[in-house]
Parts: sequence; C-alpha cells; structure tokens
Amino acid sequence: VRIDFAMQRSAVSVAANIVEGRGRGTTSGLVSFLWIAAGSLTELDTFFVIPRQLNYPNEEHFRELESRIEEVG
Repeated sequence: VRIDFAMQRSAVSVAANIVEGRGRGTTSGLVSFLWIAAGSLTELDTFFVIPRQLNYPNEEHFRELESRIEEVG
C-alpha cells in the first residue's frame, strides 16, 4: 500500500463527509458525518506516524503537516 495514496484518500474523505453531512439537511445527519470525517482525520494523522517510525526524513515537514491537520480537526 502506498502511504501517499492512502493519505490522499483520507484527506478527500474528510472533506467529502463534511459536505455530505451538510447536504443531509438535518442536525443528526450532519453530526453523524462529522464523526465519520473525524475518523478519517485520525486515520490521516496515523499516516504521519508510520513514516516517522520508518525513519523517513524531514521532521520539519511532518510538523507543518500535523499542524494543518490540527487546524482542520
């Protein structure tokens, strides 16, 4: 599995679930999809842990991306 593709899928899933929840037109529908989006965001965050454990380079780049994830979450 390519981590970059998995990360992209997770990132798109976050946005798609927020939009889908909003489109449901009910508070309960929105909340349900926000929880799903939060799960995808957690999945995306996990994909930042894996390369670090494999000693991939550029720690500063990882910190910047994590900061962006926290802003979204």
